[in-house]
Order: sequence, then C-alpha cells, then structure tokens
Amino acid sequence: MVNCTTIVMKRVLEFYKGFEHINKLVDVGGGLGINLNFITSKYPHLHGINFNLPHIIEHARTYAGVEHVGGDMFESVPHGDAIFMKVSFSFCRQELFFYNFSILNSHY
Repeated sequence: MVNCTTIVMKRVLEFYKGFEHINKLVDVGGGLGINLNFITSKYPHLHGINFNLPHIIEHARTYAGVEHVGGDMFESVPHGDAIFMKVSFSFCRQELFFYNFSILNSHY
C-alpha cells in the first residue's frame, strides 16, 4: 500500500495546487503520516495533523511539519483548515477526498 501511496501522492502534488493556501491540514485515518510527509515537504508552511487510532500513531515516524494525534474519528476530529482522506477500495485503486472547510463555513 505504501508504494501505491507514493505513486498517487507524487501525481497529486504534481498537478493539484489546493494546498498552497491551507495552513493546517488534518489527514483523517492518515496511517503512519506518509501522505502528510509528502505534502509538508512540498508546502513547508503547512502544519499537518496525522489523525489515527492511538495504536497506529505510536508506530509513526517523526516528520517535519507533521503532528501525530491519536483518537477516534467517530468521536471527534482535530480542527484544521481542511481535511484530507484517502479511501482505498482495493489494492492500488484509490479515491482521494479533500474538503476545504472554508467552503462549509461560508454557508453559516
């Protein structure tokens, strides 16, 4: 799965420019923080929060610009400017979900 993540994220970062204006990005179910490491390496102004279950986070490496937070997304999610979620339906077939909270907040 890590190899698929590497391939997909390199392509996403090559073309997608939506991270340029985000200061805090929460990766819900971010595993070991690999996606956020790619993102914060390209956008060092961005603070990434890798949010996953505590028993997953305890094995994550330290990356510059990435904070690992343990918890349960069904109870609460850390605050950020945007949420990033990668959902894998089968090996190497992935859908990326990215929601910018400024859109949500503009309706209230």
